[in-house]
Amino acid sequence: AADPAEFYTSPDNPWRIGNVLIRGPLVLAPLAGFGSPPMRLPFRRAGAPLVFTEMVSCHGLYQGNRKSGRLLDILPEEHPVALQVFGGDPRIMAAVVPRVQESGADIIDINMGCPVPKVIRSEGGAALMHDHDRAVAVARAVVAAARVPVTCKIRAGAYKGDTTYLSLALRLQDAGVAAIS
Repeated sequence: AADPAEFYTSPDNPWRIGNVLIRGPLVLAPLAGFGSPPMRLPFRRAGAPLVFTEMVSCHGLYQGNRKSGRLLDILPEEHPVALQVFGGDPRIMAAVVPRVQESGADIIDINMGCPVPKVIRSEGGAALMHDHDRAVAVARAVVAAARVPVTCKIRAGAYKGDTTYLSLALRLQDAGVAAIS
């Protein structure tokens, strides 16, 4: 196990997610409905070493939905930036990776924690906490298709008292995921 002190960083003590250098301990998390460039940019300018987009539906991207496509907008001065996607179909998740990378994402983050019904219906988000095999298949497919590091956001469990997230985290690591939050 790593020394916890290694995770307390400063701009002088950076850390990495894959090949992406992070110069500080706090990041702007993905915020549904609030993660657009006008929201992210002030946080970068204030010193956040990494910002996340709001989550984007892989189905929306796959089907060419304009609203989903606009969520891929990244400004040059935002980097490094992680673009968060959600969905439960490994084939579709992998198919949208080139478009996500073309947008300029430095990291692709897979949402495996959102409990919103719309996200659950797509078999993404927290639905993946109930189906670890599917979660790992999604992660493997995205990692195989990506040229940038892939991360996952998971929940502390599918229900109160559930500790299977620990075994899921290890399986995601084995699938090639660079970091888990």
